[in-house]
Amino acid sequence: MKSGTFDVTVINVRPGFKLYIQAVIDNYSRYVLAWRVTDKINAENTIESIKLAHQKASALLDTNASTEVMMDPGKENDNHQVKNFISSKNLKRVLAQVDIHFSNSMVERLFHSLKNNFLYHQNINGIEDLTRKANFYFSQHNNFIPLAIHRGGTPAEIYQSKWNAEEELKLKEGRDVALQIRKQKNMSQCEKCPISDMPTNFSAVQVNADNVTNEQKAQAS
Repeated sequence: MKSGTFDVTVINVRPGFKLYIQAVIDNYSRYVLAWRVTDKINAENTIESIKLAHQKASALLDTNASTEVMMDPGKENDNHQVKNFISSKNLKRVLAQVDIHFSNSMVERLFHSLKNNFLYHQNINGIEDLTRKANFYFSQHNNFIPLAIHRGGTPAEIYQSKWNAEEELKLKEGRDVALQIRKQKNMSQCEKCPISDMPTNFSAVQVNADNVTNEQKAQAS
């Protein structure tokens, strides 16, 4: 984790039954370091999510460098248990709109996409089913969906510094080839336009209103 944001979102499974998805996202790359599906929000679940994110970051970057973790000032985050755990891992907790003016909009945008682009189109049958669907979505987000803000790199490639100018050039060349293939396919499926039958000088076939007699105008009316 270089600079991460933690948050939780509510998933209404059915009337009277809701679950929660917690996630920690790297702010620059948009790489989701950890996510969990729980049936409650409390200090223990916050600690477990941050612990998983810290372990993932340490494994991928081979470092235990200090970093900031932004979270909202909810009671599940703003307590001695969470504060002590973060301090023990050489991390720094930053409360959104308390310690700084910014909100944790980065992870909120992630949850918005998760819900509107995926979960709202699914039937959720319980905590195991939601966990499976969350695993699928976050895996796709991290490893397969390119980001325009990073010129085509996926969050995983950006986070691990595997996206560079050479990879960007390969993507551009592949996009150009795909465009040509689609163009040739589309052109092969339509009839040839009779361009040769069209007048080369459109003004030559325009009607000169001054040459139209009153009698012709009357007949036309």
